[in-house]
Amino acid sequence: EVTGILNGTTNYMLYKMSTEGCEFDTVLKEAQQKGYAEADPTADVEGYDACRKIAILSSLAYDQLLQSIVSFELVPGTALQERILADQLEMSRTPVREALRRLTHEGWVQNSLKRNVMEVKPLTREDIEELFEMRELFEMRGLEIIFDRKLNGGMERGLQALVDAMRRQNSEDGCDEMEYMATDIRFHTELMSFKPRSRLSRFWRQIDLEFLRMGIMALKSRSGGRATVEDEHEAIIRSIRRKKKKEAREAVRYHNEQTKLHIFRSLGSIL
Repeated sequence: EVTGILNGTTNYMLYKMSTEGCEFDTVLKEAQQKGYAEADPTADVEGYDACRKIAILSSLAYDQLLQSIVSFELVPGTALQERILADQLEMSRTPVREALRRLTHEGWVQNSLKRNVMEVKPLTREDIEELFEMRELFEMRGLEIIFDRKLNGGMERGLQALVDAMRRQNSEDGCDEMEYMATDIRFHTELMSFKPRSRLSRFWRQIDLEFLRMGIMALKSRSGGRATVEDEHEAIIRSIRRKKKKEAREAVRYHNEQTKLHIFRSLGSIL
């Protein structure tokens, strides 16, 4: 099914062949004479140029849909129909279809057999428990590194700078939730004390967007708002400053449990 023509040479040639009955070789030579086709027209007539453009459009569709999922513009369980999404994104259905396939492979989208439609994959209690279990393991490992290698001073200053940035963002009118939570993710990543380009660092990057989405979800139910998040972060920093490893571990656990609690609360109101 041809739903759109992405290549000017192909557009010209198909038009001449369909409306005037021109032969392929004749219209190709004419297109070359008029400068519509290259001397070597392989990329145009074999579809390579169109394929590259579809890949670019698919990437754009992917980025926009992923941002909508992470920011909760598309909440878990939202039905995703190619035609409607293509209209909203102002592109054909082919790149949207490819974007949905990629999002499905990455676990953001699923095919709901019950509803017979593609949908934003719902978050379950088990998903959240598992993700927080992994984050806490990384953070506890990070604390061991901080205290064993006596990195308290440098780590404390770096973490405090991130909390200060969160407080500034929170004080601004119309605070951007995505920007705020991106800074929050940086706080937790810093706490994990990964070596650059380590396997653990790469693994964390594969799931940090899940925490970005869940963090935005948690903010929607926290009665104390963002200030509560910042206070809990500063409790962790105080423990590191005072070189109290047990206290730091307890502060991390408390923060994770509070965040998880608000995410569960949000699940009931959003889904």
